[in-house]
Amino acid sequence: MSEEQIYEVLKNISLLDAFSIIAKRNNVISNLDEIDKYYTAKDLYQLYPNVFSKYKLEKYIKEENLPVMKQGKERLFLKTNVEKWLKSKSELQFNKVRKPLWQTLINFHRIFIKQKMDIG
Repeated sequence: MSEEQIYEVLKNISLLDAFSIIAKRNNVISNLDEIDKYYTAKDLYQLYPNVFSKYKLEKYIKEENLPVMKQGKERLFLKTNVEKWLKSKSELQFNKVRKPLWQTLINFHRIFIKQKMDIG
């Protein structure tokens, strides 16, 4: 392979991809999934359009402790941290909905039992 061909290949891959290729060839890792991935803000907007927007991302970083790293002007989000944060956020929202729902069902059940006792 000529230097020009090598340059053409290398200019289109990220540093992380280059490390993964080297590691895989040297049997350092057997699966590329073992390397943790980073998302940019744009990646988050595209992957989770219902969750993230420019405004919401700023809010989540400041108010809800979304883990972020800065590399120059670019903000990077570790994939595993984003997934954990999303899971905890969805569990919190689920609990906010679940408790009132259970209260409504319990109240309905009490009313139903009371009416059944009044009739019978």
